[in-house]
Amino acid sequence: MLSIIYFFLGASLGSFIGLVCDRFPEESIVTPSSHCSFCKHSLRFFEMVPVFSQLILKSRCRFCQKAIPYRYLFIELFCGIVCLLFLHHFLDFAEAYFIIFSLCLTLFDLKHQSYPLVIWLLGTTPLIFLGNFYLTFTLGLALAILACLKHLNIGEGDFLYLASASLIFPFSQILLAIEIACLLGLIYFLVSKDLKQKIAFVPFLFVSILFLTFIK
Repeated sequence: MLSIIYFFLGASLGSFIGLVCDRFPEESIVTPSSHCSFCKHSLRFFEMVPVFSQLILKSRCRFCQKAIPYRYLFIELFCGIVCLLFLHHFLDFAEAYFIIFSLCLTLFDLKHQSYPLVIWLLGTTPLIFLGNFYLTFTLGLALAILACLKHLNIGEGDFLYLASASLIFPFSQILLAIEIACLLGLIYFLVSKDLKQKIAFVPFLFVSILFLTFIK
C-alpha cells in the first residue's frame, strides 16, 4: 500500500511538472483548469488520475479523440518510479529530489534551449540546505555569469545546472558527468549529421548524472 501511495505521489508531481513546462512562463499555471489542448474541454477528476487515466483513455481526449502526447505518460511514470526508488532506499532524498528537478529543467531545455531563471532558483534553493559542496557550487555560478557576459558556446543555463548538481555530487563525479555528456552530444551530432544545429545540453548532462547515480 505504501508503494502505491508513493508511486501516485510521484506521478502526481510529474503531472504538475508537465503542466508547468507546458504553460510557464507564457501562461498561468493556476488558471484555466486542466483542459484538452485541442478542443479546450475541461478535464474531469477521473480524466486526471496520473498514468491510469491515459491508459484507460488510450492517450486520447474523451471528447475530440485527439491524441495526447506520450511524454505526459512518460513524465508521470518516471517521477512515480523515482519516488518508489526513494521509498526502497535506492536513492536518498537529495538524489530523488535532484532527479525530478533535473527532469523539469531538461523538458524546458528541450522546448526552449533554455529555462526560466525563476525555475532554477526555486528548484535549487532546497538543494542549498541538502548539499554541502558549496565551493564547487560557487564555481558553477561564476562560470554561468561568465558565460552570460562573454557569450560562450556553452550556455549559462548549463553551468547553472552543473552548479545545482555540485551541491550534492562531488567534483570528480561532476567532471565525469561532463565528459559523458560531451560524448553523448558528439554521438548525437554524428547521428543527426547536422553539425550546424544548436542542441539542448542539459538533457545530456541529466542522462550522464542519472547514469552515474545508479552505478555508484
